[in-house]
Amino acid sequence: THPWLQYQLYRSYGDRRILEDQWETTRRLVDFLGAKSKGGVIDKGISDHESLDPKPAALTGTAFHFACVDLLARFARILGRKEEAEKYAVRAEEIRKVFTDRFLSPGTGVFGKGTQASQAFPLFFGLVPGPERKAAVRAMVRAVLEDHQGHLATGMFGTYMLLHELSRAGRAEAAYRMVNQRTFPGWGYMLERGATALWEHWAFSDDTFSHDHPMFGSVDAWFYQWLRGIQPAPGAEGLDRLVLRPCPVGDLRWVKAHHEGVRGRIVSEWALEGGRFLWRLVLPPGVRARIYVPAKGEEEVLEGGKPARSSGGLRFLGRRGGAALFEAGSGEFRFSSPWEG
Repeated sequence: THPWLQYQLYRSYGDRRILEDQWETTRRLVDFLGAKSKGGVIDKGISDHESLDPKPAALTGTAFHFACVDLLARFARILGRKEEAEKYAVRAEEIRKVFTDRFLSPGTGVFGKGTQASQAFPLFFGLVPGPERKAAVRAMVRAVLEDHQGHLATGMFGTYMLLHELSRAGRAEAAYRMVNQRTFPGWGYMLERGATALWEHWAFSDDTFSHDHPMFGSVDAWFYQWLRGIQPAPGAEGLDRLVLRPCPVGDLRWVKAHHEGVRGRIVSEWALEGGRFLWRLVLPPGVRARIYVPAKGEEEVLEGGKPARSSGGLRFLGRRGGAALFEAGSGEFRFSSPWEG
């Protein structure tokens, strides 16, 4: 949590002072984890807390260990600590190898017992070897749609990772189905039981668990990052680089949202009207973004009523997974493309 919070704050605000102030504490934490590990493996901890599937403690603990070391190496690069950056980058790669050797069934993409969390953790932390990625995604989807009939079975950490990785893999429909379930377990089940705030546990409890607990609030991040479609780009500093990739899914017909970033207000509003996807974007000064417009072909995409490829301020980068990809700087954009569904 400690390194991850620093990473999120740095991406959002671009202020390296938190990395400088917390450097020694973070270094001591990482070294402590290394000393307590068994050849890089950490098999103790809360794992995916409140998961309904059996908790894969060693898998999640080792994935967290990798993430902490990898983040420390990144912080060292940002702070100009070249020797320490190299030292911890090497250690992170050592843990990566230990992780795949211990938990991956080669050729199957399956990690551990193939539960939702067992698949989402390595995908989220970039621990899946390239040739195994498609199979790993298939195993994750199977764990949702087949093993749990479209329901989640993850805990505090795995829920966020599962929603994110399903959407990143082009399976936002599966994530949307999971979020909209009204039967146990899920947020809809909480609502059906009269909840007015999030629970600590997926199941109802009248004597043990809190009924006003934020830890399953990660679905809110999914609303903003995938339905609204605004995410920090890799390497972002103070939201100076964004990835804009909305996911129109299910019976959802519109989304309106904005974010008050350190560089100004970021706006993303889209709607499905008259057989078209309509999307209004506002990017503040000092921001560059990669923009994924849902479309079968780039020639179908309009911006300001004109072909987007010839629109000023946009650079067409190619097609990516059912979308036309553009790059742009600050300004207001109004995209339109045909929509079937």
